[in-house]
Amino acid sequence: IGKSRLVADIRHRSRSLGVSKLVGTADAIEKSTPYHAWRSVFRDLFGLEELADDVEARRARVLSMLQESPALLRIAPLLNAVLPLDLPENELTLHLEGKVRADNTHDLLLGLLQQATQRAPLLLILEDTHWLDSASWALTLQLRQRVKPLLLILATRPLTQLPLEYSQLLRAPDTRHMVLENLLPEETLALVCQRLGVSELPEPVAALIREKAEGHPFFSEELAYALRDAGLIRVEGGQCLLNAPPEAFLKASFPNTVQGVITSRIDRLTPQQQLTLKVASVIGRVFPYRTLHDIYPVEQDKPRLSDYLNALKHLDITPLETHGPEPTYLFKHLITQEVVYNLMLFSQRRQLHEAVAAWYEETHTEDLSPFYPLLAYHWDKAENSAKTLFYLEKAGEQALHRGAYHEAVSALRTARQEIEKGQLAIPEVQQGRLALLLGEAYLGLGQVAESGHSLVQATARLGWPMPTTPTRLNLALVQELGKQMGARLRSPHIEQMEPADSQMARLAAARAYQQLAEVFYYANETTSMLYAVLRTVNLAEGQGLSPALAQAYATISVTTGIIPLHSLSRAYWGWSRQVAERLGDPPTLVHVLARTSVYLLGVGEWSTAKEQGQQAASLAEHLGDQLRLAESIAVPAMAARFEGAFAEGARLWDEIHTIARANDNLLHQTWARIGKAQHLFRLGDTETTLALIEETEALLARNADGSSERLAAGMLALVRLRRNEETLALEAAEHCATLLAQSPPVFFTALETYAAVAHVTLRVWERTLQNPLSASLTPRELARRAQAACKALQQYARVFPIGQPSYLLHQGWLDWLSDHEGRARKAWQQSLAAAERLAMPYDAALAHYEIARHLPRDNPARQTHLARACEVFERLGVDHDLAQAQAQLT
Repeated sequence: IGKSRLVADIRHRSRSLGVSKLVGTADAIEKSTPYHAWRSVFRDLFGLEELADDVEARRARVLSMLQESPALLRIAPLLNAVLPLDLPENELTLHLEGKVRADNTHDLLLGLLQQATQRAPLLLILEDTHWLDSASWALTLQLRQRVKPLLLILATRPLTQLPLEYSQLLRAPDTRHMVLENLLPEETLALVCQRLGVSELPEPVAALIREKAEGHPFFSEELAYALRDAGLIRVEGGQCLLNAPPEAFLKASFPNTVQGVITSRIDRLTPQQQLTLKVASVIGRVFPYRTLHDIYPVEQDKPRLSDYLNALKHLDITPLETHGPEPTYLFKHLITQEVVYNLMLFSQRRQLHEAVAAWYEETHTEDLSPFYPLLAYHWDKAENSAKTLFYLEKAGEQALHRGAYHEAVSALRTARQEIEKGQLAIPEVQQGRLALLLGEAYLGLGQVAESGHSLVQATARLGWPMPTTPTRLNLALVQELGKQMGARLRSPHIEQMEPADSQMARLAAARAYQQLAEVFYYANETTSMLYAVLRTVNLAEGQGLSPALAQAYATISVTTGIIPLHSLSRAYWGWSRQVAERLGDPPTLVHVLARTSVYLLGVGEWSTAKEQGQQAASLAEHLGDQLRLAESIAVPAMAARFEGAFAEGARLWDEIHTIARANDNLLHQTWARIGKAQHLFRLGDTETTLALIEETEALLARNADGSSERLAAGMLALVRLRRNEETLALEAAEHCATLLAQSPPVFFTALETYAAVAHVTLRVWERTLQNPLSASLTPRELARRAQAACKALQQYARVFPIGQPSYLLHQGWLDWLSDHEGRARKAWQQSLAAAERLAMPYDAALAHYEIARHLPRDNPARQTHLARACEVFERLGVDHDLAQAQAQLT
């Protein structure tokens, strides 16, 4: 009937086509279990059905089949998320958490399916996808994109709220969307004939079905069965015969709904058959004979259970799903299961749910982890709040660990609601830990506000609350700063110790504040962010080595560098690396290396920064952490701009863009586009630069990022100027100045924007002095803007030493236009010295150029500086600047 019949027909036809066929089915009860629909797919792929009771044999078969794929074998333990293998974690998978674990799991599963396509084209069917969990949807979308040749069939009810992945699949150009409508009257009757095994229906029967079912296929079928079960018709020799006069069908009192018809059929079953159905309805739409047998409440009837099931199979209520020593049965239609379930008294349901939950606990004592969501469901229906909460927390933490953030939020939020009922006395520390997990899950979904709210709750429950008012926050910040200064005076060393149980709450609070620091960073709440970072360190120090401590040290290193307190920043940089390396935790080391590279770039230590970035990239690639890989490659990409390696930098930004596109990371796509634009602009490709800026603006419209917005605005101002669109260039520069004035310089990447405002304003002022009639602004206004731009650039250079060459270059220009020639020449010489000291050849060449073009033509030093500028510009491939310098030679 409907989609199920269509899928069955496709499965039947596939047998003669020489294709591999795999089938998965989602389930209403298991909709919170990540990858549930994929279990049967990979069970069949490995041929594990016959080894259902032998864990060792299942493991051996899987590992044997993976021997030919070392890349997949090294992440084989991730199969535990889909199959009950209990493979021990290895050195790599032990450190995989959250999205990184989910990404690696997808790589493993898709790799296995791609291998299957090498043997034969693959037909993969997913049924009842309206109950798919978010992890399964994500895998399904990637399957369509990455595995070929493939025919993917999704069968679903109409969806009111479309998952993002489903919408993307619908929009794919090679997708065919088939919407099934109600059957026409003649089609309905043909269906009923087929089900009854007859050639035609007597008119009284046909009229009743047309009137009642109105083209609904399942309703039509159930009506026909109800007529047969009630003895009004019989089937003999392929004919449908009436057992009652025609007028009896006019007077027959049949329900007007399919649920009512099903109920009437159930009522005609024996009490034992009814009880069999009721017990099965609690287990699920698909129910194993073994489970049904073990929990069947009437012991003396158990020997006849197979007879009851055979009768129900004959009535087409619960056909056999799988054969073998451990057969399973299936409610042919979900509506039947729901009707049977609702026929029971509440007390009956509760007892049966308790029996099912207890059966799982007893049968799978050695490893309950695959059944956490299912156990939470059954204990909830059994009204056992304590066990419900226990398994909800387990399910939520497991989903969080595997990167199934939607399922984690669902389980943990339900656990919180269970606590709020007030029936359980839950310790504050446990509630705090629950709030911490929920906050991390929200952050994984990018729901920053919800994450912050839950994390603040966690700090309060754990005993270290976040200040709630600005006054208290400022006071608390001073106190935390004092604690940290005292700790540094007492001991600059990190002592390793194992945290006792009493210290676990303190470490959990440190972890909560570590996450809050990220939340406050995204919200641009600087004071709160500083407080959270200091609180993290003060809570974590003395409690043993922890990822929170290493990451907090790294953040303080960057923060103190901004103040700037460079000696202190270097100390924290060293401590962060020390803790991360002693922990032996690769994800933490990647985070520390990438984060502290930001400080190193800001002070111009290119070699060390690149070394750290390359080490982080290597680790991230080994872990399969695409997010950190992109961030790590960005370190040498940014260093390339300052070292003048513009072509190499553009290549690296393209590499980052490829990674970001593959992972649908809009922020990293934005970084990659504007990063490449900066490099191509220096190389003289103005039009491509403009196209990249426009692409950046489109990305920013979808995902705002203040830092990237400022960079794009600065680049646009420079492009407008180079295209001689002075009015537009000034407008863009003024917009940049407004954006920069909103906060002090805290990102070293903002150098290009500060410099762009100064450069555009000074260049237009210079041209205005040369040709007053072409001016759109007065020289006085341009002078005012130039002074403000240079002052802002000076503030940047005080924080980030790499800004010194640019600041001094533009300050010299300002002095020259203000008739302070001596100060101007001194500033340019200082700019040159700073650029050479920092190994910034492009900036050094700019200083040579400015010095030369402001010397008299007969001054020998002019030719020397111009020759040096041309030499560097040519070596770096910056054609536009080279052309300008060569023009000064003539």
